[in-house]
Amino acid sequence: MLINKKFRACIISLVLLLNIFSFSFLNINQVKAEDNLDEVEDLLNYINLLKQFISFDEPISPHPFKHVAIWQSNETIKIIGDITFDIYFSSTLTTQIDRSKLHDKINITVYHQDDFGNIKQIENANIELTLDPDVFENRVQSLSVKLENINQTIEEFEYLIFNIEIIQSKKEVNNIVKYRFEKYMKSNLIKLAEYLKIRDEPEYQELGILIEDGLEFLTKNLSIGGEEFGHLVNVLFSSAFYYGSDLYSSSVRFSTDEDENKTLYFQHMSDFEYYNEINEITGHIRIINEIKPNDTIDYAWPPIALNEEIDLNATEDSEFIIWLGIWFLYYLSQTPEISENVVTYYLHSDNKMNEIAPNGTETIKDPLNSKLKWTGSSFGRNKIITNVSAELYIHFPRVLGSSNILINATLKAGNNTITSEVKKVDKTNVTELLRGGPDDPTIFYFNNFSGNKEIWYNENLTLEIFVSSKPLFNLIRPVKIFYNSEIYPSSVSYTLEETDNIKIVEGINNKLIYAGGIAEYEINVTSKYSDTLNINVETNDIIGDWAEFEYPKSIEIEPDSTETINLIVKSTAEDDSAYGSGGGVDNDEIKFTIEVYGYTGYDNNQSKVSVSEDADGIYNFEIFLFEESIEVKHGESGTYQLIIRNLNSGFIKDYYNIEVTSEHDYIYINDYIVGEDDEDLGIYDESDVEPIEALYNITVNVPWYSDKTLDTLYIKVTSGHSFDRNKPYALNITGTTKIITPNIFESIYLMFESIGHHIGITSRYAGWIMIGAIFFIITILVLIILIISRRKFVDLICLNRIKEISPEESAIYEITVKNPYKRTMTYIIYTNTSSETKRWEITLDKSQVDLEPGQTQNISLKITPTDYIRKDDWIEVKAVAKATEKNKLYEISTVTSIKNSEVKLGIVGVFHWPKIFKKGDRVETTFKVMNRGNVSAHNVSIRFLVNDEEKNKVEGINIPRGGYADIEIPWIAVKGKNDVYIIVK
Repeated sequence: MLINKKFRACIISLVLLLNIFSFSFLNINQVKAEDNLDEVEDLLNYINLLKQFISFDEPISPHPFKHVAIWQSNETIKIIGDITFDIYFSSTLTTQIDRSKLHDKINITVYHQDDFGNIKQIENANIELTLDPDVFENRVQSLSVKLENINQTIEEFEYLIFNIEIIQSKKEVNNIVKYRFEKYMKSNLIKLAEYLKIRDEPEYQELGILIEDGLEFLTKNLSIGGEEFGHLVNVLFSSAFYYGSDLYSSSVRFSTDEDENKTLYFQHMSDFEYYNEINEITGHIRIINEIKPNDTIDYAWPPIALNEEIDLNATEDSEFIIWLGIWFLYYLSQTPEISENVVTYYLHSDNKMNEIAPNGTETIKDPLNSKLKWTGSSFGRNKIITNVSAELYIHFPRVLGSSNILINATLKAGNNTITSEVKKVDKTNVTELLRGGPDDPTIFYFNNFSGNKEIWYNENLTLEIFVSSKPLFNLIRPVKIFYNSEIYPSSVSYTLEETDNIKIVEGINNKLIYAGGIAEYEINVTSKYSDTLNINVETNDIIGDWAEFEYPKSIEIEPDSTETINLIVKSTAEDDSAYGSGGGVDNDEIKFTIEVYGYTGYDNNQSKVSVSEDADGIYNFEIFLFEESIEVKHGESGTYQLIIRNLNSGFIKDYYNIEVTSEHDYIYINDYIVGEDDEDLGIYDESDVEPIEALYNITVNVPWYSDKTLDTLYIKVTSGHSFDRNKPYALNITGTTKIITPNIFESIYLMFESIGHHIGITSRYAGWIMIGAIFFIITILVLIILIISRRKFVDLICLNRIKEISPEESAIYEITVKNPYKRTMTYIIYTNTSSETKRWEITLDKSQVDLEPGQTQNISLKITPTDYIRKDDWIEVKAVAKATEKNKLYEISTVTSIKNSEVKLGIVGVFHWPKIFKKGDRVETTFKVMNRGNVSAHNVSIRFLVNDEEKNKVEGINIPRGGYADIEIPWIAVKGKNDVYIIVK
């Protein structure tokens, strides 16, 4: 690639682009010269609007180094497993060099956009890696990237968004262009513009004016200079993403839960069907689909790497102009932090250096026979130093045949070296020999400065310069450094940034308050070191009336700790004019910056406090009924009086929505009788002679007949403004209506009379007729119920249902089953108990009997204790009989208890192993615990003691009668005699 042609094309295109913007505002034939400043201001406002409109961090926003491709699914699919990218990227010679700081990076991210427009990164669908192209291979090389463990469902008509971003490393050409632009290129463009303006051809004159105006707008109004052009040229030496052609068909593939494999190819076509306002202008959102590209033209992003020359009629070069505009807005949006500060120290006499540029003509020329030093003043607080460079006017009048000379420049903080670089002095030309001094400075870029260096507030920066390699004849013509004059302003430059030693970590969010309210901040500040933190608050913008900020001017903080700064902002508004014209327009507002700084660092943050009807705690009112209870007769009405008082904070007038319901759905009527017509209710102030309040009449109509004696009226009152703001504030109150009713007999008669009239009985005795009819029906129903309830299908008879037995005996119950029904019945007989049956054995000699009417049959229920029976145990067993043809159950209970029960425990077969032991040996003692009683031993506890000291314990052992438990207990022998005791209980 011809870099000089390509770079020239970039610069001319950028100037043309700026003038395209400017001519959209400026018409040379119509606008007067004195109006140019206003038009430039309009253009700057337009650019700032574009900067705010585009968020370069969003997945679908244009970005100079990020390719955006979007795919819409025409069915519901679920991606399972991996998403694999097979893509191509270009490499230059600089990116192929095996130096990691020159390698570019690539970031791949996949997003999902649902049917509601919400965009969210898919889990695990992001990777960032360093591009490592093969050395001296093809300029465009392939890369395979796999995103693993993806599990994402895509509904029909939803989108996948693919972002492929090239993260460029900073190449040395960046610094070279930065210096050359400021030193030569800008002046050459001015000379070119002057030359074109004096030509006879109008086209050349117009182009000259175009370049001159564009350059002035570029450097003065937009502050774009060598730094930005260095970034632009850096793109030429960086990687790009290739796609959309037959040769470079970059793609992405994945599998679905239906075992379907999909391969999507990145296309060069813009997806204008996907609605995006910026995309309609730029066309930056590309299509990705299942059609493999067959285009013979190669496409890349950034597109600056494609063609040698610029042809605005060519598709790819038109895209380049669009890219240049996106790049232009991107770098305008990169606003530096307030803490960043580029400092240039100029070398002066007495081995001092400071920020004062020399303006004299007396040049100091010091020979570099030994190491020379210049020291600057110490900083007021700790700083981070980055991006060091030096421009030193070094003169070495080389004699014929002498070899090169190397100069070492070192920057130190105290006794510690920050960075150093060795530079070869340029060959002395004839002009420099005749003038006796260098034409240009020797520039030290300090590219070996790999990190950020923290300088402490009590340290000084020192620049050291010495000759590291001399030619043979150096004694005849010594090397000299020229400085301290306007023509030879030798200097060292570096960027100072604030440290992160002091941080404002939380508590500085924007706040909403009501008029006359208070915003209280609890701002947490952390510090790595012990320090005295000074606090300053500056007002950036203010609308309305506000009191002075209240905050401590300084606080002490310990190392690695957090302190809280309490900041108070008060609105002093006295009426509702603080809310402006509504919708947040011209509301009282104060914007401010809080600065926290000490010896070791600095931090700041901005916030604003706005007077708003959306503030918390603004809505409040009280309600009460003039009478909480009223009495109303049947067929009459009663009235409640509801009083509302507006207690809103911040002078907010309000209106109210009232919902009234009756417990028994009685009719009610609302009648608003007190208040201002068509106006919101003002604030209640009890000190006024006639405080403002609203009075509502709520009328309750009780029907001519009701069987209720009480009715509750539920009243809910909601602040209208709070409801409008989606912060509904409501209160509830109830009223009790006491209904004066007829006596009980009258009520009954009226009820039956009403029923009779409804069914067509017109006699004057309709009430008595209905009462008699109802009484007759009820009597019949009661008789039927009695007959049904007394009918039995089976009788169970047992004369002795409680028995006490010893553990070795069985309880036998003789139960008689009788059929009292008029038909032959078959009965199912079974037992039921809620006790644990493991300790008892329950048997019935018959489970089914057939009986004719009046016939009986005996069955035997036997209950026998098992070996697990416990002392004083008992059980309730129910014998249940059910006729197979009927659902009704009949049961009879028996109770069996244990007497003469005894637990007898004994220990046998005690054995120790080893039999002979010494101190510290592990001994295992085994034995049996026998139960010779007639019931089981429950929850037995065994304690094992050695020399009266408990060594082990076993609990929760159950031993059936006549059974035993094998016990094995390990213990550690002690010195001397070991007396073993085993206690069982």
